[in-house]
Amino acid sequence: MNNNSHHRIQTNIFEVVLAVLLLFFYLTLLVQPVNTMTADLGRHLKNGELFFQNWQIPDTNLYSYTYPDYPFINHHWGAGVIFYAVFTLGGFSGLSLFFTVLSLLTFFIFWKIAKLLGADFRLTALVALIAIPILASRV
Repeated sequence: MNNNSHHRIQTNIFEVVLAVLLLFFYLTLLVQPVNTMTADLGRHLKNGELFFQNWQIPDTNLYSYTYPDYPFINHHWGAGVIFYAVFTLGGFSGLSLFFTVLSLLTFFIFWKIAKLLGADFRLTALVALIAIPILASRV
């Protein structure tokens, strides 16, 4: 094994270890209690429940006290359907697990895309390190 291939193997090992550490850092920030009073989760769950009851996407602003019949384009109805299905199967624990796995998987996919596009590893790691706390704040 020549010196160049040995250096490449060390670099690859370092990149994998750093990626795993960044994923673990992201995981530790994701696993936190969610304030359901300020999150939109209840609205998404109710939208999903209404979809399964009527097989229709709500087209009025159901959550407005002053103007509940106001026409509304529900552009995130699919999330409500998925969240309600996951909630029905696994409750809040299932939703938390689903969110955590989906978040980590998304991070990993973007990491792999950056690598495939030939982005500088150090820059990718720096951007990830900055982005992780921001992403984790969006529970």
